[in-house]
Amino acid sequence: TFFIIFNLLGVLPLINGLLLLPQQRGKLPAWPFVLSSLGLGFFGIGAYLSVRPSPPTKESMGELTGIQKIAENKILSYSLVALAAFSVVTVVLQGDVDVRGYKDLLASSRFVFVSSLDLVILSASAAALIPADYKLRSIDDSGDSPPPWWGYVPVVGPAVYCAWRPSLL
Repeated sequence: TFFIIFNLLGVLPLINGLLLLPQQRGKLPAWPFVLSSLGLGFFGIGAYLSVRPSPPTKESMGELTGIQKIAENKILSYSLVALAAFSVVTVVLQGDVDVRGYKDLLASSRFVFVSSLDLVILSASAAALIPADYKLRSIDDSGDSPPPWWGYVPVVGPAVYCAWRPSLL
C-alpha cells in the first residue's frame, strides 16, 4: 500500500506543475518550486504558494512562455493520468493492498508518516489550484466553480482535469 503512495508522490508534483505553470506571472517563476517539490514534496512548493501573485485572468494573460507551453501539452497530461491510474490499478490487481501492514508502517516509520501526510497536502493543494485554472480558461462564463469531484478523487481527479481542460494555446 505504501508503494502506491510513494509512486504517486512522483506524479502529484507534476500535476501541481500543470496547474501552476499556466497561472504564473510576475518576476517569481513557478518552475523551480515545482521541480523542487519532486524531491521535497509540499516543502518545495509551499513557499511559492504562499507568496505567488494572484492568478491572471484570461484578459490579463500575456503570451505563454516556453515552460507554460510545455504545461499545456496534452500528451503530458494524458501520461500523468495513465501513471496515476497505473500505480493504483497495479497494486490493486496484484492484491498488495495490505491496510494492516500499512497501519503498522505508519505507526513505526516517520518516513511513511511524512510521505503519507505529504500526499494528502499535495492532493489538497492540487484541488485548491483547480478553480483558478478553471477561471483562467473561462470554461464556464457563469462564474461557477468547476465540478467538485475533480478535487475529491486524490491524484487521479486533478490529473483527469488537466487532460480534460481546454488548452490556452
